[in-house]
Amino acid sequence: MCWSPLYLGIAASGVNLYVIGGWSGCTGLSLCECYNADSKTWRPIADLNVGRSQVAVCALEDGRIVAVGGCDAWNCTNTVELFDPSENQWNLLPTLAVARRGAGVALFRSKHFGMCSSSLYTVGQKRTVFESL
Repeated sequence: MCWSPLYLGIAASGVNLYVIGGWSGCTGLSLCECYNADSKTWRPIADLNVGRSQVAVCALEDGRIVAVGGCDAWNCTNTVELFDPSENQWNLLPTLAVARRGAGVALFRSKHFGMCSSSLYTVGQKRTVFESL
């Protein structure tokens, strides 16, 4: 790894470990890297569109990575991005109804779950970002 941020997001997909965003000490970072366990090498991947720390990240079944919420500098963000490894590109998705930081997201039994402020959100209940994936 070429940098050592705090409050980053991590997601695993296959032999790859993705490190997403983080905190520089004064702002949320847009930097992202991927570690390949087979080759034992780090490589940079495309930067996030919105720098963020305390971001919730999750690998989807097809290998794409979703980054949800976080903090830009001192403010929570409601932005959501989807990374496509085959394109090496982050795309913005519809925003969260409420800005969140330090939340959690997971894929469980082919459904996407988000944990925000002690409330569990699933696809089809309330408004979730995952309806558009």
